[in-house]
Amino acid sequence: MTIPEISFQEYLEAKREVDDSALNSEVRKRLLSGIRDAVTEHSGPLRVLDLGTGTGAMVRRLLRDLGVVRSSGKDLEMCGVDMDAALIETAKALCAEAWAASGLENRRSTGSGEVQIEFRVMSVERALAEESSRELISAHALMDLLPLDETCVAVRKSLVPGGLFYATINYNGLTRWYPKAEDAEFEQQLLSYYDRSMRRVREDGREQDGAASGGQLYEACGAAGLDVLALGGSDWCVFPKVDVGSGAADGAEAQRGIPPAYTKGELRLLTWMLGNIYKEGLREFTAGQMETWIQDRLACLQQERLAMVVHHLDVLARRRPR
Repeated sequence: MTIPEISFQEYLEAKREVDDSALNSEVRKRLLSGIRDAVTEHSGPLRVLDLGTGTGAMVRRLLRDLGVVRSSGKDLEMCGVDMDAALIETAKALCAEAWAASGLENRRSTGSGEVQIEFRVMSVERALAEESSRELISAHALMDLLPLDETCVAVRKSLVPGGLFYATINYNGLTRWYPKAEDAEFEQQLLSYYDRSMRRVREDGREQDGAASGGQLYEACGAAGLDVLALGGSDWCVFPKVDVGSGAADGAEAQRGIPPAYTKGELRLLTWMLGNIYKEGLREFTAGQMETWIQDRLACLQQERLAMVVHHLDVLARRRPR
């Protein structure tokens, strides 16, 4: 049994579905409350910068969530940046699709609740250095790849006083698979190594632990002069469900004997994660050990019995008002 090939773009879109369910609802409510405050406190358009935008998933979420901005008559200017030109092209296409489906237009007039959206091939560092008047900066599943202290300082400088920083799906050191593997002891060793593999030495010689980025981000925000307004778990909990095709489950599916199943996005995400851990594990363990492990897990996935839990944190912080 071989690991199916899934492109990085397919992975990002697959996890978008899972992320939508995982994002912390209380942190999101506090974000929307903060946006309503910003609408009344700041003149001019509401300017949003999405760092490491990928396929533009967060831009599309914010377009859906920030209707309060448009309904107030305030213009909304959104910019997504990423270093991957192919991802930027995908983001443009998917956002245009979502925008067209909304029945609204991306017009360039001002002062009447209009929306401007752009995507640019650009590094996080350059994007933060170029602009210092954003009301909202978002970073989705990104901060574990960046130097946290320096990035939080740059975010604070790029925000207006009272501006918001919304950082979501920050890995916080736990990945588990269920049911237990045939060799549960080896899987525990593998997952411990997987977390350790996220430690990297930066150019300044300091070590950064990507597996602990959620908790470290909380500390880095405070040190940078960003007040944390909300903090909450945004765990991936992926398992086969009996209500995949019908929306709300009422138990009738199980009674009719319909077996549990994954959605298309869940299946792709699980496959990607297994493949990623397998490739990383080959750096530390023998090919034989890794082959035995992956065959066990792929069989479990094929039988639609495999569940995955990954712990993340969502953080909402604010630049201190003057």
